[in-house]
Amino acid sequence: MRISARADYAVRAALEAADALQPDRHVPSCQEREVRQRAVTAARAALGDTAFEAAYAEGGGLSPQEAAALV
Repeated sequence: MRISARADYAVRAALEAADALQPDRHVPSCQEREVRQRAVTAARAALGDTAFEAAYAEGGGLSPQEAAALV
């Protein structure tokens, strides 16, 4: 699997799906924010801004089972 394909899966499954599944009042810890920012930075670098935004938008529509199937 190409790096950009893995980054696309990471964005859809790990970033947006995870964000969408958080409880409404979830407040991320400093460590969560730092790890997430590193993942976003790496994924944007691998995909480019347009592809990153498209993958992120797609991830919000995934169920927990669909997101888990991508990883």
